[in-house]
Amino acid sequence: MDPIWGFLLKLGLLVGAVGALLFFLARHVGSNPAFLGRFLGFAPGLGRSSGSLEVLEVLPLGGRHSLLLVRAGKSFFLLSSGPSGVSFLSEVRGLEAP
Repeated sequence: MDPIWGFLLKLGLLVGAVGALLFFLARHVGSNPAFLGRFLGFAPGLGRSSGSLEVLEVLPLGGRHSLLLVRAGKSFFLLSSGPSGVSFLSEVRGLEAP
């Protein structure tokens, strides 16, 4: 095989692999940011405090819906997240701030 054809074949395989990875990430991570954390060992935004508000846990429900446990100061709240936005579900009592 001519060296140029070998190069073009490898380049095509590389471009195809990158395209497949981007498709996978856009399909799964775009709908659920915590999905990436399963592979990297952390979930983006989880456990990181930006002041007195902190997302403690995200539970994917399927599709683009999820439940979020959020700490605001010394209070804890259960929120739902979906394509239409974020909604308050309830205050969670009985938890202690770390």
